[in-house]
Amino acid sequence: MAETELIATLHFPPGESPWEFWLSGIHDGRNFEFPLRADGNVGRMTLPWIGHYHAVIYTSGLASDEVDFDAHAPSKTRIDVELYPGSAIILRLTESPGVPRARDAHVVLRDDGGRIVRDVHIGRVGSGLSTVFGLRPGFYRVEATTDSALRADGTIESAGTTNAWILVDLPLR
Repeated sequence: MAETELIATLHFPPGESPWEFWLSGIHDGRNFEFPLRADGNVGRMTLPWIGHYHAVIYTSGLASDEVDFDAHAPSKTRIDVELYPGSAIILRLTESPGVPRARDAHVVLRDDGGRIVRDVHIGRVGSGLSTVFGLRPGFYRVEATTDSALRADGTIESAGTTNAWILVDLPLR
């Protein structure tokens, strides 16, 4: 197992001075969540795997947009991240027994005004379909369609007041 160091430059609202953050997301078909310690606006951690990461950085009441980066050993991986009031959301599309397994899904998130805020394609992560979002406070409508013609829809609330990620399970039908 090759490791590399992540160095994240963190930009957060004036008056905020968090020191403990979390890096949560997907790497090589598996979900993860790691602590990220900050000194001022620089967070550092050892990434346990090399390769591609899709993640959100968050702390109590603050979250980033999704960030994609590639980690290579032995070099250091540097990212620049803007945090804003919001929540880290893990969206999981669940399949019923006996239903054809989907390989991927198209997911659209709309804010309460109906505007599209995310329009993404997601693949299978482990035994299911999931992804991670950083969302500003508010209500969001989720619509998902899989390659096997299954559908899911629902509502997500991002309160921006929690220090844990929010898991949203939506059943595919």
